[in-house]
Amino acid sequence: MDMFKRQTEPLKMNNIFLQRDDVNTFNRKLMDYLIWYNTQRLNKSLNNLTPIEIFSNIIWSLKCMQLEHLLAKISIIRYNISIVDNYLRKVPPVPSVVEGGYYGSNY
Repeated sequence: MDMFKRQTEPLKMNNIFLQRDDVNTFNRKLMDYLIWYNTQRLNKSLNNLTPIEIFSNIIWSLKCMQLEHLLAKISIIRYNISIVDNYLRKVPPVPSVVEGGYYGSNY
């Protein structure tokens, strides 16, 4: 019960519970409060950041990690291509079918 009391106290202070008669007004005020709570209210346990700032930092970190992973894959592919390219440069060229006449004079 104490936890419920602690969680609903800010709602009482914002007069949200006073609007119980009109559901639309209650929903609008509740949504306004939730938007304010998640986008503007600084939170001590989040190093004085808002929840939306923490969430966006996490998303940004994940995108950076994905980008680093993708760049690592690209560099591995480039390395493999360079190995194949160097190998192919060392292999003597194969005579073409037309010039070599593999199929005789009929072709």
